[in-house]
Amino acid sequence: MEDKLAMYEDLIPLTGIGIWEHDLINNKSYYNDIVYRILEIDQEQSFTFVQSIAFHKYPDLVHHLIARAKESLLPETMVSQLTTPEGKLKWVRIRVKAVQIESECSKISGTLEDITNQINVVLKLQSRDQRFTNAFHHAPNGMALVSLTGYFTKVNLSLSTIFGYDKKLLLKLNYQQLVHDEDLEKIIDMISCLTALEKRTDQAEVRFRHHQGHYIWTMLNISIVHDDAGQPNYLIFQLKDIDERIKNQQVINAQNKRLKNFAHITSHNLRSYGSNINALAELALNEPDPAETTQLISMLKNSSTRLLETLEQLNEIVKVQQYSLLSSSSIPVVGEIQRVLDILSASINETAAVIKVDISGSEQLNFNASYFESIIINLLTNAIKYRHPDRPPYIEITMQSNQESKTLFISDNGIGIDMERHKEKIFGLYNTFHTHPDSRGVGLYLVKQQLEELGGEINIESKPGYGTRFALSFPTQ
Repeated sequence: MEDKLAMYEDLIPLTGIGIWEHDLINNKSYYNDIVYRILEIDQEQSFTFVQSIAFHKYPDLVHHLIARAKESLLPETMVSQLTTPEGKLKWVRIRVKAVQIESECSKISGTLEDITNQINVVLKLQSRDQRFTNAFHHAPNGMALVSLTGYFTKVNLSLSTIFGYDKKLLLKLNYQQLVHDEDLEKIIDMISCLTALEKRTDQAEVRFRHHQGHYIWTMLNISIVHDDAGQPNYLIFQLKDIDERIKNQQVINAQNKRLKNFAHITSHNLRSYGSNINALAELALNEPDPAETTQLISMLKNSSTRLLETLEQLNEIVKVQQYSLLSSSSIPVVGEIQRVLDILSASINETAAVIKVDISGSEQLNFNASYFESIIINLLTNAIKYRHPDRPPYIEITMQSNQESKTLFISDNGIGIDMERHKEKIFGLYNTFHTHPDSRGVGLYLVKQQLEELGGEINIESKPGYGTRFALSFPTQ
């Protein structure tokens, strides 16, 4: 038997597989060098076939394998754990084949292969996969495995909760069906960078549609998993619900914007009151005619009354803004314009300005009164300030209405603005277009901000040397 097996001795070491044979008739066993090496036993030591089975952690399973081989006369295989005499645990693969002579099993032979490294790799991968699975399913943030075509292939409960969808329904959807149209390109660009290996991971704030139809803000983190060949395999989406934080930030931004507007109103508009009162007071002090002085004092009293009213309105705005959004109410257009004309009466008289208001006395606007006053003050002040040096100011105010909006037109014959040069920065903060010493670049910026905050818009037409026309659109609702 040993002579027969000796033919393979030169080749067997290349396979790393141990060979053994047990003669059931003579009760003799043969083991090649590799078997001894696997068992970590010196070749000078001897052991019986039964002892070799006893090395296994579960010897009964090995006996059962041999019994099956004897019965089937076919090769039988199993994976087993054994412990070396030094106490080292190994994984091995056993193969057994029984040989039968004259209806009697005369011998069994087989192989013993050390597969400890392979098993440890498998166990390590299984452990890693199990940890990932546990982390995936129990993560507080939403997680999903996404195919390269965009379909959800695996989702956790947190993602289902964030989106308001049943998990089974989510697995039928493509993420592009849920992402906001304005954010889709952002995600596509992120995936492109990951696929091109420009980044290992990327994140952005994006909106997804909730099952109830509204959109929610999320912080989306995307990473990509590659296969063994280094090719992109699938994507991992991780989402954190930041909807409340974003909405709170939007409220804070809106409050800051209103605060800035309020600061501009108080500084810019109250300066108009101050200038008017100062001009009237100076005229009254220098007027020799008692009757004219009395008229100027009356105008001064009227202007100070308007100032007190405006201060009261601004105080109301502060109170309202502490608790809610800026309020609108129905205001009489002509009446509010007349208030502004009273405020600017000194400048109007000083420059001999003609202001024509061609609007029905019944016209109403749904707008904030203080904002409307601020807008008209700014535009009329600019029309007077930037008057043409060769002619007195002429300002015309008209109005058009339709079902969706009401448009107030304010036209003047002043020096105008070069639109080709300044079109893109007309409404920018601190942008000025003339050399007037009182130019600060705040008025038009403030007008635009106040209109847009309450759903309106402003457009401008102007030509140097001819004048300017503003179109102010106010929502009807």
